[in-house]
Amino acid sequence: MSHHISPITLNHLPTLSPRPDNAADHTGKRRGTLTAIAWYRSSRSGKGTVWLCRCDCGLFEYRRPGTWANRPSPDDTCKACLRAKGPNARHTAPARLQRWADSLRSNGLTDAEIARIRAPGMMVETRGLTASEIREQLAVMDVR
Repeated sequence: MSHHISPITLNHLPTLSPRPDNAADHTGKRRGTLTAIAWYRSSRSGKGTVWLCRCDCGLFEYRRPGTWANRPSPDDTCKACLRAKGPNARHTAPARLQRWADSLRSNGLTDAEIARIRAPGMMVETRGLTASEIREQLAVMDVR
């Protein structure tokens, strides 16, 4: 069973409990655009705590502070701000792969050659090269 804290974005401050004396005080510490504002609860594992953080945009999320001082994350932000940035590489990868394959096809390479280039361990450079230059690299790989 996972004890992962999924960030829940809130637009208002929830009811909070007082921070226990034995819990580290992270109030005011920043990580990216998030500022820890209040202790929320102990983590389910009992090895840490969950804090309510406020993003610079004004929304709130729950986060585990972990070792904020040792592992700063300047890009840490709330889900709403992350969505506003637009898609990340994982979301755009299929379209980028399709454009790359289409450019190789228009360059004169076959689907079989493109599949060989994509195979694990194949270190074939394609950027700015002609089909014959790419085929030369494939031929060198076949000799190895």
